[in-house]
Amino acid sequence: LAQARFRFCVGRELGQTHSAWMNCCGSRGAERLLPPSKDSDFDLLVISGFAKAAKSGVLHTNPEAIQRRFLSGTLGIVAQFLDTQHVATRPADPVDAFDFTKVDEAQRLGMVPVSLNGDQNAAGLIAVLAPTSPIATNHMLLVPSCEQLLPHILTEELLLSGLQILAKSGRHDLRLTFDSPTAGASVNHFHWQGFYLNQCGVLGSRLPIEKVDRSLVAGAITEGKTCAEMLVEAQWHCRGFVLSAGCAPGTPGEAPPADLGALASLASRMLQLLQRSDTPHSVILVPAQERRRKQTSSPATGMAHEAEAKPNAISPEVYVLPRQGDGNLRPEPEICTRALDLAGVITTHSEDAFRGLAEDTVRDIIQNDVSMPEVPFGNLIC
Repeated sequence: LAQARFRFCVGRELGQTHSAWMNCCGSRGAERLLPPSKDSDFDLLVISGFAKAAKSGVLHTNPEAIQRRFLSGTLGIVAQFLDTQHVATRPADPVDAFDFTKVDEAQRLGMVPVSLNGDQNAAGLIAVLAPTSPIATNHMLLVPSCEQLLPHILTEELLLSGLQILAKSGRHDLRLTFDSPTAGASVNHFHWQGFYLNQCGVLGSRLPIEKVDRSLVAGAITEGKTCAEMLVEAQWHCRGFVLSAGCAPGTPGEAPPADLGALASLASRMLQLLQRSDTPHSVILVPAQERRRKQTSSPATGMAHEAEAKPNAISPEVYVLPRQGDGNLRPEPEICTRALDLAGVITTHSEDAFRGLAEDTVRDIIQNDVSMPEVPFGNLIC
């Protein structure tokens, strides 16, 4: 474990060191160079397909009836509640139980092609499904190679499939989430959950967790590099990492796209470390939205100082949240604790909890029952 502990952080190999200064790879003060957010063919497939599924009567809940409110405080957390939604939640399935090949035909919104391992000639298909109990309008399930019944374990190839879905969307507010077994996943058949934040009560196309400052662990988002940052603990109730990538070597332009393969490889190395130690985890994929400032680096060391300025890539981000398992939750918690909840859009289990929920309650539950404790988390980065 010690040998593998920081292998995912290739920035260390390029001479970067841990630093307390904020947002080296973050998006604060950035130029906006991406096109405006708008529906792509993929987004239109989801929107039209979800509407048809809702009209068919196959959905158990009506997301239009969800109640939402902002919690008082500084974090911008959204609480939501829909009566009966917790009743429809599927319990953890044993082997040979439900899988997504068994969904109703009306839940099938379409198929989306992606390339495998970055090879445009090796095509794969992702099934786009409507969940029976959506927690937002246009809530989707994305199941790569559905008929293969892939286990619910996030691999490098599956990470790349999720990043490619983000690239197919024209919407800045699309987020994909993953919860490992014992971290909220209820079906042992690999799937991403997808949400449009504008339909989750979130303002500004950013989750509350995305507004948290980060400290640099290692790396950069310039050519040929990858970057790992850590959420500033004083600003959020869940410990976690934010991963991004520079462009592939030789990519031209002042605003080059990130190397998705390098980002998937970086994230998968961290996830393999967690998987080997049976550490539950939640993952959030965030599309690139802004161009970050140029970083100045030395060709010899990669350290920031006066040298040739290289453009930062426009990179998606992968949030990795190591956590405690479901078994550590207190009896009858007031809130759900899946990836979207940890990011600041919290589903409550009752209307009373919805009405009475406060930031302090959220902090207490997530810090004590969900977030990875300080010592094991520290062991991941030292």
